[in-house]
Amino acid sequence: MIHFLIATHGHLAKGFKDTLQIILGKEAVSHVTALCLFSEDLPESEDARTMIEHFFSGLSREDQVVVLTDILYGSVNQMLLPYANDEKVWLLSGVNFPLLCELVSAVAYTGTEICLDVLREMVEKGRKELVLVNDELKKESPKEEETSFFDEKEEEI
Repeated sequence: MIHFLIATHGHLAKGFKDTLQIILGKEAVSHVTALCLFSEDLPESEDARTMIEHFFSGLSREDQVVVLTDILYGSVNQMLLPYANDEKVWLLSGVNFPLLCELVSAVAYTGTEICLDVLREMVEKGRKELVLVNDELKKESPKEEETSFFDEKEEEI
């Protein structure tokens, strides 16, 4: 079975999982775990280690895990780094929602098998989703005279 572990600083992981559930449905996120670490109202680092260990201890030998963290050189990613030595654990850092959505939906709805090539392809798709929309708008509809929302409001006043 493929499991997904979203582990982040603060409550970001829970927000990702909640949003996944809204978009993909409850069943699709049944194998997604969110670990929210290092926030004032959350456990300290020793408790974070315990939470991570608890997650991994609940897996069977056949299970595969895709771990997604927020910051490459952050403490959460560093705590999970030793698990990446296992050939059934893949550690991705710099998670964004399009990447997460692509991964979970591919496994939940198409039965996609996870391997390095699939992960590399999905990471690339996730990167392409990070865009400066203002530039994209200029590409799609070049205007003779650039105006903004604020310019229009000033004219009305």
